[in-house]
Amino acid sequence: MPFDHLLLQGLDAAGKAFVSQHMQRQVIADGEQFIQEGATDSDLYFIESGKAELVKGQGAEKVKLGELGTGDVLGELSFLDDSPRSVSVVAAGEVVVQYFPKSAVLQSDGIAEKVRHQIERNIALLSTERLRRTSNDFVDSLRREVDLLKEQVNFGTMFIIMVILFGLNGFLLNIIQTYFSDFYYFTSPNYTFLYARIIDWGGFIVFALPVLYLVKVIHFPLRQVMDMRPNLRQTLRESLALSALVVLAVVPASFGLVDLPFVSRINDNFDLKWFAIVFTPDYLLHSYIQELVARGIMQNAIQKFLRDEKGHRTIIICSLAFAVMHVHLGIEFAATTGFAGIIFGYIYLRHGNLLGVTIFHWIIGAIVMRYMTVLQVLQ
Repeated sequence: MPFDHLLLQGLDAAGKAFVSQHMQRQVIADGEQFIQEGATDSDLYFIESGKAELVKGQGAEKVKLGELGTGDVLGELSFLDDSPRSVSVVAAGEVVVQYFPKSAVLQSDGIAEKVRHQIERNIALLSTERLRRTSNDFVDSLRREVDLLKEQVNFGTMFIIMVILFGLNGFLLNIIQTYFSDFYYFTSPNYTFLYARIIDWGGFIVFALPVLYLVKVIHFPLRQVMDMRPNLRQTLRESLALSALVVLAVVPASFGLVDLPFVSRINDNFDLKWFAIVFTPDYLLHSYIQELVARGIMQNAIQKFLRDEKGHRTIIICSLAFAVMHVHLGIEFAATTGFAGIIFGYIYLRHGNLLGVTIFHWIIGAIVMRYMTVLQVLQ
């Protein structure tokens, strides 16, 4: 007998004997309904074993509200106030129940009345506990929803400010490079690598400082984003494989070994030293910081702001912003950067690790910049 259940606690020996005398046991087959919504019976059901589904409505409007299992009780409110059943209960697999009929405690003897009062008292205690738990759960849920909305607003604000910064960064760099182009472009007679890198780093630092301030203000989990341990082998393997595919396709074409559109135009102008200029720790660090901002911070922020579970819209938006940041280098370069940003975005989305996408960015960025420079010479 389920005398350890809260609804039957507090009964004396006579009360337990009374309940045992009237309690009945029933085995219910899978799919069988043993409580019907709207029924006026008021019996108490104790699930001895198995699971039962709570169902509201009928036919096409039937909705499953939840499940109950071993040790749970059914029908306590109807037992208390004789109200109609609020839901139907259907066996999910074979279910064994013990049920106590309300009619047993409606007898006029003292034991029946004492048992009824004790069960009703226990129902009141159980209902109070459930109400308290439901209230706490509701408050916790409401608090989480408010926190989520605050986070969404913060990330939305961050996204808007970063887009503005991307545009301003490109605009200012375009002005600077227009007035000092003789010292910035590889094609210029007075070009100096140091001067060009100072301009690049200066513009990027000016852009990054407000972003880092926003990261601090909204408590963005920067350390988590910078952690390179998750999926380390997978992201390295994929990024190196993708890099190798590009290199194996482009480099032979640069020497005329194979014909590729766009690459075949620069056979006579290809120079390995131009690659050495960009394949430096300086550019590797630059690639990492760009990926930290564009993928680690911006992509995560937009994805949370849009609640974009799959991340496709987020990647498109980030790639467009990434392209805008490179408009000062030319429309062709910006378009190439935007397309590369889509690939970078999916690499990061798959693994959540900045290392792999940084390496791919470093290698592909170096190749693209060298070829774009040569094309400028040819034009």
